[in-house]
Amino acid sequence: MDTDEECSIVLELPERDPFSDKKKKLLQSKGFGPKERIYLRSSSKPDWMSATVEVLLQIARIIQLNELELYFAEEDVCTSMEFYSPRNELEALNSIVLLTDISLSSCSHLHTNILQGLRQTILDLITDVGDKNSVKGGVVQKDHSCDQEERLIEWGESNGVKTQLKIAYIEGAGRGAIARKDLKVGDIALEIPVSIIISEELIHETEMVCFLVEKKGENSLFKTSLRNLW
Repeated sequence: MDTDEECSIVLELPERDPFSDKKKKLLQSKGFGPKERIYLRSSSKPDWMSATVEVLLQIARIIQLNELELYFAEEDVCTSMEFYSPRNELEALNSIVLLTDISLSSCSHLHTNILQGLRQTILDLITDVGDKNSVKGGVVQKDHSCDQEERLIEWGESNGVKTQLKIAYIEGAGRGAIARKDLKVGDIALEIPVSIIISEELIHETEMVCFLVEKKGENSLFKTSLRNLW
């Protein structure tokens, strides 16, 4: 627990993690234990925050490894190679944001500025990861029609859905959702009223079903479009 003199964040490997034994070994190889308390001490050195964030990230990355990433992590444990994926990096950063928010909700006024500074630093890193891993290539529109999905979105918006997304075909990735405008960390991309939560049975009872009827020669267009909506 934090005192008036000290502010800290605790990162802990969950006991129920299915890969806890392997992750413990990785943490030990980096000089950490399964539960680490990192103290946030403001310093006159200009890089004290980045140094603290790097320590937090080293631990959080290992805690957030999935099975595939863990395999490569074990292979590269004795090398300088980076085995962290964009997914892992975002999960690690997000976990630190959540811990920071918890600390902010109960910290003393003395520690607020330090925690807010840490939070903003992490949010900036999340933005950087998004910029570095953004989809390259154009949206393919000429040869691929998204008319049915667009009508589905129009129906949703007329019934209270708020969305910053649109359906498109992405070169090299296929059909998906892209932002209509630049979104910042924390922006809400999609809001769906509980009153129009979709089930296959309810759709057949609404005017929306005409947009989702299967066409001859197409495989389960209804279910494909339904999945695409979510």
